[in-house]
Order: sequence, then C-alpha cells, then structure tokens
Amino acid sequence: MLSLTDQQDARLPRAERLPEPEPLGPSIQVPRTEDLVRAAIAHMRANLSDRHTLGTLAEIAGCSPFTLIRLFRRLTGITPMRFLTSLRLAEAKRLLLTTEEGVIHVCYEVGYESLGSFNNRFRALTGLTPSDLRQRLRGLDPDALRDRASETGVLEAVAIYRTGAPFAELVACAPAERLCESLVRSGRYEAVRFAVPFDPDPRRLLLQSRALRSPCLPLARLPLGTPIATLRPVDELDPPVLPVIAAAASLPDGRGLPARRAA
Repeated sequence: MLSLTDQQDARLPRAERLPEPEPLGPSIQVPRTEDLVRAAIAHMRANLSDRHTLGTLAEIAGCSPFTLIRLFRRLTGITPMRFLTSLRLAEAKRLLLTTEEGVIHVCYEVGYESLGSFNNRFRALTGLTPSDLRQRLRGLDPDALRDRASETGVLEAVAIYRTGAPFAELVACAPAERLCESLVRSGRYEAVRFAVPFDPDPRRLLLQSRALRSPCLPLARLPLGTPIATLRPVDELDPPVLPVIAAAASLPDGRGLPARRAA
C-alpha cells in the first residue's frame, strides 16, 4: 500500500517527480585489512632511507597506530617497525652481494645513521656481519653444497628465534639434522623452516629470492621431516628471508650460524 507521499508523487508529471535515490552499497569501497598493510609496506619499500614513525605509517595506511600494529602482527607475524627493519636489511644484503659499495654507504642508503647499529642489526638477523657476507660470497663453493641439496634440489635450514621475538632475535640457523636436542626440547625458542633452490651461481644462491618457508612455530612443534611441498613461497606480506641459508648449510662443523649465544 502506497504512503500518502508516494500517492501524491505518483500523480505528478514524470518530469516533476523526485529522482529515485541511488543505492549506496556498490559505491562504498571499504578497504580490506590486507590492503591497509600492503599500503604501508609499499610505502616502506619506496622510501627505505626516510625516517618513519608508527604514526606516519598508520596515516599512509588510513588507520590508527594501534590498528596497524594489530593488523601487522596478524598478517605478517611482526610489528610494522620490525618489518621496516627487515626490509632495510634485505636491501642492504642485496646491495652487499650485487654492488661494490662500501659498507658505510650501504648503511646510509638503507636508512641507518650509525654504522655500529647497522652492523649489529645485520648480524642479529642474518647471522653474519656485512663484511662476513661478502667474504662468504667470495669463498662459497656451490659444488660443495650440491651434495647437501636434498632430492628436490633445495638447501634447507631452520632459523631459531627467541620466543616472542620472531624475525628479530636470531639465535642460530642450521640444517634440521644438526639441531641440538636440548635446544629443541627447551621450549624457549620459536623457529621457521626455510628452503632455497640450489643454484651453481654463489650470488644467486645467497640472494635466495625464491625461498620457501614454514609457519613460525615453537621449535619443538616445528615439523622438520615433512616434504618440501608442505612449505610455501615467501610473499610480500612475509618478512624478507634474512638468515643466510646457504651459508648455514656450508659450515663444516655443523653448528649453523649463531647470531647470539643460546643461553
């Protein structure tokens, strides 16, 4: 049954009738939570050497700082500022392996103002100092690693982090078969299983651009013997793979790459 207003409008000539309201639904574009995080990450990548604060990143993403932290932890596993550190060190790693730039120039180019801080953070997340990485590039023998590659043609290692600080405090990086049993059972560490395709070119091997990874889990629960097919490719919402997998696999004593003393 038409309301009084509708009845009056129906008697008006068509030209004098009020226009039908447009539906609101399709015109409202609500950004997905993933899009907010991707926007912040894209801004970081494009401006690595700039100073960033949580507030400016939240403004870029279009949400509050608290919301941005919550979304980053849910989608990437770490906070926005830790993700920024990972991006900076990944770019530093690339520059060290592909250019002849001095370490101090690389330090400034990726946004660090202190060479000491840069060296400390680089070692804490990769297991090597910048100078060690370049020495490893010159001394790495891919043929010696060929036999260590699994039947699927990859090199594997487990990156171990202190619980509560994934991708921030690397304790060690070593092939799964070399992990100390007491370390596994201690319950004090989290870990990620990484794999990189074997490559006869040392530079490409160390750049590890096609890495695979597992979820970050308590070390004792990490499935170490499962097929490579259970690992997934690293994507842009993952922190870059900073532990040097090939270098860990190449150490003769089996200790892996200790970044910090595992107490």
